[in-house]
Amino acid sequence: MTPTTRAVARRLLGWYAASRVLTLVVALFAGLARPGTGVTQFLSAWDGGWYLAVVKHGYPSPIPEIAGKATESTIGFFPLYPLVVRFASHLLPFSAAVVAIAVSMLCGAAVVLLFHRLAFQFTDPETAERAAILFAFFPGSFVLSMPYTEALMLLLAAVCFLSLFRHQWLLAGLSAALATACRPTGLALAAACAWQAAVAIRQRREWRSVVAPLLAPTGVLAFFLFLQARTGEFTAWFRVEKEGWKQGPKLGWSAFRPVVRFLEAPFSDRRDAVVAIGLLFALVSLGVLLWQRWPGALKIYTVAILAMSFNARIDAVRPRALLTAFPLIFALAKMSGGRRFAYVLAASAGLLFILTLQYNTFMLDQI
Repeated sequence: MTPTTRAVARRLLGWYAASRVLTLVVALFAGLARPGTGVTQFLSAWDGGWYLAVVKHGYPSPIPEIAGKATESTIGFFPLYPLVVRFASHLLPFSAAVVAIAVSMLCGAAVVLLFHRLAFQFTDPETAERAAILFAFFPGSFVLSMPYTEALMLLLAAVCFLSLFRHQWLLAGLSAALATACRPTGLALAAACAWQAAVAIRQRREWRSVVAPLLAPTGVLAFFLFLQARTGEFTAWFRVEKEGWKQGPKLGWSAFRPVVRFLEAPFSDRRDAVVAIGLLFALVSLGVLLWQRWPGALKIYTVAILAMSFNARIDAVRPRALLTAFPLIFALAKMSGGRRFAYVLAASAGLLFILTLQYNTFMLDQI
């Protein structure tokens, strides 16, 4: 690593540390304002508690049911992140929640550096640095301070893309496979691997590239095989998602209903406002991304992530879903040169503060 590169890395890690301090300050003061709520409890709201349940207790057997219908259970949560946290918990003298938050934050730091390196391959140094900083302060990046899977999945995605563009097909396939064991949206990497392999075969007859798309889905396949052995049902995850968590394909309509409600009564419901603003950002940024000169694999990945997000019943186009569609942030960085960058960064930091507070406070209010 050259001195210049080290200087950039230190600068980027400084920006990332500032973004994490922002989320921790929110958690600290929100916890103080709610008697009995500490920082870790505040940051572990929503799905974080379920991932910690997987860390502590694993997966149930058989599928928990009421009147023949699957109920909410940890079967709906993919295993790689809890496995990493459980392993780290054996090495560190801290609670599982503290370790889980630390794993997310450390993965996020690595992602910032790798995304800078990835963007640097296809754009100028200033844009690459802006992209990494905007990722750190992106409104959905509050999950990088929580026991959530996005940080680990994005780390694996960064490794996958860097490997694809260096023609390291085996490493690309293995990292994509791990990503699909981390989140179901990791399957978007399989589409990116297939695209890049097709390019390699068409341009250079590099047939060994097919190892990447062949390996990519094996992570989710391994999880389903585990559930088959654990519960007796290969499709256990799908049944729990549909019957227990009321998730499943909705052909994109769920993404637009909050927008209609938002247009009818702006800001009367903060959740509708978040989805509406997120949808607008996604559509505009996707158009810009497709117009700009970024590799086809990044564009295919982004389209696949957004398609899965649009097709969800509950999590359609929410900030954490947009965070995983990180090439949209690359496109935003390319448009944010000069003085515009300061305004965009300030707006992102402000929204990060608001969403960190609102997201977790809303979930604690449901307890």
